[in-house]
Amino acid sequence: MNWNDWEAVWRRQAPPLGASAELSHLRETFEARHRKLRCTLAARDWLEASAGLFGSGAMGLIWWQQGRAGWPIAFSILLCLGVTAVFIRERFRARRQRLAPDTPLLAKLEADLAELRHQRRLLAGLWTWYLGPIAAAIASTFATLVFNSPPWSRD
Repeated sequence: MNWNDWEAVWRRQAPPLGASAELSHLRETFEARHRKLRCTLAARDWLEASAGLFGSGAMGLIWWQQGRAGWPIAFSILLCLGVTAVFIRERFRARRQRLAPDTPLLAKLEADLAELRHQRRLLAGLWTWYLGPIAAAIASTFATLVFNSPPWSRD
């Protein structure tokens, strides 16, 4: 085959799907997916922050019931509040990075890619900032309860 044959084969190919796509349709589907991602992340952050506050309150109640001997539970409460602060910080970060509605589609796409990369980094360090502190808080609370419980009767 010579160059002209290759060129003829190339021209007979169907154009790629993106070349004939309507920009308005791409914009509409992108906007819908962008809103869904933003709402999903907001719901996750608020639910996790609420759960952290609830857990901290429950641990505070346990501490109150234990009296002075339950002071190690304060560390558990601080760990839970620290995880809650991460989710609240995520909401503030997302609000700061929100783009105007008239932003070009390419800039919105780049912002969504940056958000997905950020979420991937958060998930990669899940044990460091989320599961580890929660597990330590639960273990500390449980250990305090076991340590402060009355010994079993030996009758």
